[in-house]
Amino acid sequence: MRTSRIRAFVHRQLDGRLLPRDGRALLADHLDEVAAAVAARTEDPVTVAAVHAYGLIHHDGWTPERLAASGFPEAVVSAAAAAHRHVGGRRRFPAAAARRAHLIDACVRAVSGGVPPTPQQRAGDRVRTDLARDGAPAPATVAELIGDLDSADPETWWYAVGMLPHARSAAAVEPLIAAWERLRPTADDPRSGYAERSSVKYALRASLAAADLDVLLRVADHPDAAVRCAATHTLRGVDDERARAAVLRHDLAFAGKLLGLAATDPEPVPGADLTARLVGLPVDGRARHEVLDVLGRLGHPSCLPALTAALGRRGDGHGQVRAERAIEAVGGTEALRRAVLDVLEDPHADPTNAAQVAARLRMAEAVPGLTAAVRGGPCRPAVLSALVALRARSAVPVLVEVLDGLDARQTWLRTPLLDTIGRLDPQPAVEHFLTAARRPGTHRTALDALARCHDPRATALVTTALLSGDSRMALVRPLAERADPETLDVLAHVVATTPDRRIRQVATRGILRTLRAAPDRADSTLSSLAFSSVQARITAAWLEGRLGPQNQRDPLRRLAEASRSADQRVRAQAARSLVRIGTPGALDLVRPLCQDPSRHVRACAVGHLAPARPNRWPAA
Repeated sequence: MRTSRIRAFVHRQLDGRLLPRDGRALLADHLDEVAAAVAARTEDPVTVAAVHAYGLIHHDGWTPERLAASGFPEAVVSAAAAAHRHVGGRRRFPAAAARRAHLIDACVRAVSGGVPPTPQQRAGDRVRTDLARDGAPAPATVAELIGDLDSADPETWWYAVGMLPHARSAAAVEPLIAAWERLRPTADDPRSGYAERSSVKYALRASLAAADLDVLLRVADHPDAAVRCAATHTLRGVDDERARAAVLRHDLAFAGKLLGLAATDPEPVPGADLTARLVGLPVDGRARHEVLDVLGRLGHPSCLPALTAALGRRGDGHGQVRAERAIEAVGGTEALRRAVLDVLEDPHADPTNAAQVAARLRMAEAVPGLTAAVRGGPCRPAVLSALVALRARSAVPVLVEVLDGLDARQTWLRTPLLDTIGRLDPQPAVEHFLTAARRPGTHRTALDALARCHDPRATALVTTALLSGDSRMALVRPLAERADPETLDVLAHVVATTPDRRIRQVATRGILRTLRAAPDRADSTLSSLAFSSVQARITAAWLEGRLGPQNQRDPLRRLAEASRSADQRVRAQAARSLVRIGTPGALDLVRPLCQDPSRHVRACAVGHLAPARPNRWPAA
């Protein structure tokens, strides 16, 4: 999907939706205001398009996978997902999308009533500016930041907490623990200071990564559970017997807490019995996620069936991700592969996460299960994306069958299905693409697929689009790779009219490939190029030097005309091609160019003449 079409697509999806917390303004109009604010600060079309994609994620519950399956460019999806996390105050978005996410976040705040930034936001802007300018703070600065943890000024405190994770200093461990203890929630308001505690915990984990083993073991015995968890998280990557003992002690204590054991009860023993007791816990929601984490850390193989069931549990995306991690921790990649196949074979399981794992592990054996998931249940974008990643052309007949069976309530699936079939093998669905090419919403996707179809009707539609100015790589490359004489005229038109250099190069090589297969078309094609635009004349001169002598009657005549062209770029390319031909007659035409008024042409002629190259063509 082109970035210029994303706005219209999003407007159709959000038609009539009102902005939350307002009730009067249309959500699409709000996104247009934010996009205008972003366009005033950057000329990057991807960032502007990401504003509308962010609206689908933030306000309509779309996932990045669904955006990708709908044809959104990868850069737009990445920037929109990062903006969604940034606006929501969450970390861990791709570094490549950070700049776009910061800009969208600032414009969203500015458009939403011009609310002044909070001390936390002002401190965050200072942190990003200082890190970009100076990098990680120096030891002297770390000492000042540690002292600022006791500051009464909110902005100073937030700046210190924001900079300390990047310092990674073991000296900040104890001050951060003290700051954590001061932020204990009250009984009246258990969520008070939640943002502050989250930031301190993040800084504490980063600082513990630089601490030595003795400090980590001491912190792992801290009375506060959150502090213990932070230290244990770091100890899991330490190859030491004391570290492993501390991690096991923490996991067993957590398992005992889940099982409801009192402090006076004997400590549970790792093994099949403890695993069975944890699996049988009648818990739901977040408690079930904690059980999955503990099962993965204890690592007993008897829990694999329960973890496989959690991998395919419907309506529990977070649980599926945790089950995936736990299975890989217990049985490795092979166990995860078996679990994915079991989930895909179960008609009652949710294949979303299993499909993503199959794509990540490049599981060709999962294609039958993915195909069955498409046919037997709701067609999920994650399953379609996995089929594309695995290049499962065998699934195309089933996808065409699903496309034929769509009803009025499933029209939103038409574009993802067409896009998936077009990426895999569009030929079996050429009739669907011919129909979709007449619809505004699917015209572009259908044309991209039709360019890869060997059908006269498809070629005619693509040719019409190219002659109308829709010169895109997705349309030009398939035609250039065919070596079909019927496409020579349209490829020559692309070379003569397209400003994109990469597209012209692909079209030029397509003309060369076709003329080598059909030498009788060389004279007419090269003559038409020689009397067109400057770029076409340069292409004609380039082709003259690469076509064999049997492909043309008089190559030197056209190159002699090109060497007298008013444009220095045409003369320079003529010099290169003449030297490439290398016959005495060709070199005689090169020598006058050594005194050309243009320094570039002289350099091409002289530089190609010395040292002399072997003749490419036999002497006449």
